[in-house]
Amino acid sequence: MKIIMRIGVAFGLFFVSLVVSASGAGVGLGHSSDRFFYGGGIGASFGDVDVVSISPTLGVFLNDKASVGVGLAYIYRHDSRQARDITTRDYGSSLFGRYFLTPGFFLETDVEYLNSEFALVDGSTARKDFSTTFIGGGIRTPLGGNASAYLSVLYNLNRDNADSPYSEPVSIRGGVGIGF
Repeated sequence: MKIIMRIGVAFGLFFVSLVVSASGAGVGLGHSSDRFFYGGGIGASFGDVDVVSISPTLGVFLNDKASVGVGLAYIYRHDSRQARDITTRDYGSSLFGRYFLTPGFFLETDVEYLNSEFALVDGSTARKDFSTTFIGGGIRTPLGGNASAYLSVLYNLNRDNADSPYSEPVSIRGGVGIGF
């Protein structure tokens, strides 16, 4: 798992450095502080199945209409519905792009890699890798200063695959972004 996360982080940093170089933004992040943003989402639900998720993102505005970025994902699940409790953890990374039709509405595409752990009939767990492509759109609203909230509705293009880790073809995602 550590190697997968290292590859994801290295690829993400490499991708962002390519975008920065190609856009002429310079080497230092402070050189064009209004172009970069970070954020992501945090989620939790508790009950018979406890779920905690963390998904940080880092991105850059290429111009007034387009942005690209990278994200990481960690999902922890603890299921106490069976005779024996089962704990699983998922790890992932993603690349995303957004094109703003107006300052508040955007089109989005995400390419996601997820290493998912799941329970087997005998109570043990196994892991499987998934690659998924999403397309859709969303809204962004300012929260004040350099912060904004976003909500995306994305369709899973790989949903026909019976092995998908997603039970529904539509994914609704939200979070907060902060410019630096």
